[in-house]
Amino acid sequence: MESNFTKESVINALYLLRIGTNPPADKYLHSFQKSKEVWRIAEELLSHQPSYPLHILTFAAMSLAKKTKNDFRRLSMPKRWYLRDRFTKHLLNAAMMPESNSLIVQLGICLSALGLGSPNLEEEMCVFVQQLSEQPEHIMALLEVLRILPEEAMSFDPEQHVESLESVRLALRSQSSNIFNTVEGFLERRDLPDGVLLKCLAVLASWTRTFGGGRLCIGHVGVLLGRKLSGLPFISDGHLTGSSVPKLRGQAGSNAKLLPHIREPVRNSLPADKMGSCENPGATSHHRAIATYSRQVPTDGC
Repeated sequence: MESNFTKESVINALYLLRIGTNPPADKYLHSFQKSKEVWRIAEELLSHQPSYPLHILTFAAMSLAKKTKNDFRRLSMPKRWYLRDRFTKHLLNAAMMPESNSLIVQLGICLSALGLGSPNLEEEMCVFVQQLSEQPEHIMALLEVLRILPEEAMSFDPEQHVESLESVRLALRSQSSNIFNTVEGFLERRDLPDGVLLKCLAVLASWTRTFGGGRLCIGHVGVLLGRKLSGLPFISDGHLTGSSVPKLRGQAGSNAKLLPHIREPVRNSLPADKMGSCENPGATSHHRAIATYSRQVPTDGC
């Protein structure tokens, strides 16, 4: 019965699974994730101060992600707005925790599930990007969410959420150039950690793999990536040479699969004046990218 689900019993079941195989504990947690108590207990776990261990927080976020996907159509608009604000707050907190990427990923899935089912997807994306585009730690979390969003769109079930999957993909596709500009702006900042390079690559790969049309933008941003890596030679027009690509892949290490659109050499890159949606590549402030979103936000808010 749902009355048997408590914060303490969930923590205890997770502890039992940490120390060994425990079918009753596993069954209990699966039942918990299907219960209405997920909303309350997972929120209590994520909000507790001092914070619980990361595996407990990650399980709470994972449970909320499953519940949000399964129950989306039963959520009222005020409930969706409340969850969006709570998920965002938890994401901001997680961004400040060390080694918290697993938690950030689950919270990103939570936010993606809410956003993909929203009738105001594009507007909410604008607000969200602006909200997380200042502090370096928040930007790193934002990049993880931006990577997840297209992947979630591909597994999105329109029968549970909205009438047309195609409308969701069109809404996201229309934001592709803004995402490219935003990532480019982040790469120009000097206060971000070294890991920003691979996260930016992951975002670009995710969006172009899902929606296409971004090959030229990736070639353009490849120049900025090259500037983040020491000793990469460039051909005369500023694009990466064939000899620099292996070095770029070497920096990526096991994540070299994130570079599917960087070829050896980049023969299809075009000059900056023919880059289409990647306009004004020479601008140096990340606020140019943020301004792109600012111009789209309605004056009366979302």
